[in-house]
Amino acid sequence: MRRYYNQTGDDSEEAILQIVNDIDYMPDDWSIKGMKPTMYGIGFAGMDKVDRKSVEYVK
Repeated sequence: MRRYYNQTGDDSEEAILQIVNDIDYMPDDWSIKGMKPTMYGIGFAGMDKVDRKSVEYVK
């Protein structure tokens, strides 16, 4: 995102979503079958195997 912003000056929500949803940034084991759609069917709530009690997640 930083590189894109430095090159274009574009930090719009559309640009962020395009970068975040790019296949290059998906985890290797990402699968739509393992995700739960969020409200209005836009995006996904997350992976099934998240350790919600881990220090990193709680932060």
